[in-house]
Amino acid sequence: MNPATASTVSVTFPAGAQFTRVGRVTIGGLALRAGVGVAETERLRDAVDIGAAALGPSGRIRMVVGWDTRVLHVSLENGEAEIDDPGQVGRALSGLVDDVEVGSTTVRFDVS
Repeated sequence: MNPATASTVSVTFPAGAQFTRVGRVTIGGLALRAGVGVAETERLRDAVDIGAAALGPSGRIRMVVGWDTRVLHVSLENGEAEIDDPGQVGRALSGLVDDVEVGSTTVRFDVS
């Protein structure tokens, strides 16, 4: 990753499956801009899909992406969500990203 200083972008979208694309486009654009390779960017998009699906189907998902010179930090949150099995979501994400944390209303992960 190449940005000179740490930065953050936040986007909020409905938690329905038809709006997951908003998260995919956002993370894809930021990852490519930060110098993440194409294969890694696709894994990030898949991770956003998994996180958004776990936090749906109602309410609004707030996705915050922060980055510095070495790491992308992604946080997805829906205060109206209740993730049934955080462990299962964590396992699904663990092969795609680093440092996964899943709570009842949040999904967080890093990519370095």
